[in-house]
Amino acid sequence: MSSLTKYSGGHTDIIMGALIVSKQGLDKQPNILKGLRFLQNSLGGTASPRDCHLMIRSIKTLGLRMLQHGLNALRLAAWLKTRDDVEQVRYPGLGSDGAFHMVEQLISENAKRELRFLGWSFPYSPTEPVLDIDSLDAVRTLGIPFGGVINFKLKTADPEQIKRFAAALRLNALAVSLGGVESLLEVPASMTHAVSTDTRSEADNRICQKPSRRNLASRLLLCVSQSAWRTSRT
Repeated sequence: MSSLTKYSGGHTDIIMGALIVSKQGLDKQPNILKGLRFLQNSLGGTASPRDCHLMIRSIKTLGLRMLQHGLNALRLAAWLKTRDDVEQVRYPGLGSDGAFHMVEQLISENAKRELRFLGWSFPYSPTEPVLDIDSLDAVRTLGIPFGGVINFKLKTADPEQIKRFAAALRLNALAVSLGGVESLLEVPASMTHAVSTDTRSEADNRICQKPSRRNLASRLLLCVSQSAWRTSRT
């Protein structure tokens, strides 16, 4: 079962899901598709022609969008790691991230083929990172593009300071979503974790950044940097 609303849809204009059956599943249960089609027909659980049209449109650009999502996120995550006012950055594709060792085995062969065209080689051999967002050669030293969601934690920031930081951003909308062409920002403590007393204290100064393919990393860096400056001045 997969959500098509997010990265597959990619334009924040579709609500859709898919139930995908593997060949192994069909071998074990040869009548499963017949049963699923019966449920579709009898219960009406089908997408509209308009939504199907939009999904076909989106799938045509999925590879391009995911590549740019990953490149922007990798560059932004590496830059955030250099900030004195950022305590922690989590992005699995970043070479210094604790989950980086799992990334290569999770990337599809299609994605690796696209990355090889841009100069990446697999198995990936980490080198001394060079922070230069305008150079693809330097970006390859940072890690591997892996999705478009970054989690970072501001150092010694209280909820009011985080609120000012989020309000000062110019390119990012404050919203809970991912996978679209918009660059979004989420503050878990006041949004997704607001009703959870067990995890709220841990999320108080944590932020999720979702860079889009539309906003180039250089513009996002300038936007976040200016927001941090405005926050420190107030």
